[in-house]
Amino acid sequence: MRVSLISGMTLCVPLFPMFRFAGVLGFAAASSLMVTVGAARASMIDQIIFNKCSSAMREDFQKAGKTPPDGMVADTCNCVVAQVKNRKTIEEAKTFCSQQSLQKYGQP
Repeated sequence: MRVSLISGMTLCVPLFPMFRFAGVLGFAAASSLMVTVGAARASMIDQIIFNKCSSAMREDFQKAGKTPPDGMVADTCNCVVAQVKNRKTIEEAKTFCSQQSLQKYGQP
């Protein structure tokens, strides 16, 4: 392939490296998209876990006629999300995070 730079000057550019470069860019773009989609999916799962956790905690406190201390629900549910990300079961995460929360906030 010949590319004219300035009138009278011509540069010969082989096509193969351009196609290979385009392939590399395509692969990089696709990889980036997969990472973005994976991160968005993980974020959505985190939000679902957090929302279910906070709803359950608020309902439990409401049934008990108590008000949770400021930050307790968010801290506990963020802990649950982190524990699930570390491959703990929901029950293991709830147990661990409830104990952490009791140590930090005491019995409400």
